[in-house]
Amino acid sequence: MLGVPLLLGYQNCSKKAHFSAIPQSLEVQPLAIPEVLVTLAPAKLANNPQADIEFVINPDHPHAVDSFECFLNEVEVEGCQSPLQIDGLSDGDYIFKVRVIDVQGSQSD
Repeated sequence: MLGVPLLLGYQNCSKKAHFSAIPQSLEVQPLAIPEVLVTLAPAKLANNPQADIEFVINPDHPHAVDSFECFLNEVEVEGCQSPLQIDGLSDGDYIFKVRVIDVQGSQSD
């Protein structure tokens, strides 16, 4: 639960400590959630054992990227960076997901 922060003041009155709570105003800023934009992906139906994928963070996001996390069928892909090349794909369906984490610790869905 967020509240109004308190500034604790200290006064030394005749060698007795006196603390007073002085409410300070709080300006709440909405949390900036980063968004990943996939700029290159294989066709929905492809006959290729290799997938080339490129992605970026939304350029309007106010914070720098700390890292990306990539998943192929819910399994984390090592070396998640753009461009990404995934080799050795066999016949089947694949779901690729990428998540960005910014330097503030906010992450995309």
